[in-house]
Amino acid sequence: MNAKVCRRFPLTSLLAGSAMLLLSACAGQQNCDPSQTELFTSMACMSNGGYQRRAAALQTESQSSQEVALLEREKAIKAERAAQVAQNKANSTAVSTRAQMATLRANVRASQNQMAQLKKSRAQLLQQKAALSAQLQQAQQQLATAKADPSSTAAEIDRINRKIATLEAQQQTNISDIAQSGG
Repeated sequence: MNAKVCRRFPLTSLLAGSAMLLLSACAGQQNCDPSQTELFTSMACMSNGGYQRRAAALQTESQSSQEVALLEREKAIKAERAAQVAQNKANSTAVSTRAQMATLRANVRASQNQMAQLKKSRAQLLQQKAALSAQLQQAQQQLATAKADPSSTAAEIDRINRKIATLEAQQQTNISDIAQSGG
């Protein structure tokens, strides 16, 4: 109720209790919660727009809450996207690292195989060197024997000298091959 209506009622004709209720209703009750008001308070809230102000305040509060919830949802979506981007980057890095590791392992295996082959070649070259040294020593002994034997011909001595020269050339090649193989 507004102030004009309150002035029309004579206060003296009303009972003391009714006057208090009417005065409290006319004074403009600030609490216009329908679940918390009485008859005169309710009438005052309807006439002075208290219910409409309460409804508008609740509407504004609801909209604010919805806006905050929407902002929080957008933040959560952005955080989720950022986490997904980071996860994708980590996955990509892991895949790249695995590929590099596989390549390095393959290179190590190839190097190990090459090393084993070189060791095998070196062992064969050392065996050849020992065989050539033995053949050279035998040819040198044959030459010494042929020179000491008066029945040896010049052609026989010449043949042994060529054999020694061939064995010495083979031995030099063998020594060079051994040096190139790392030993």
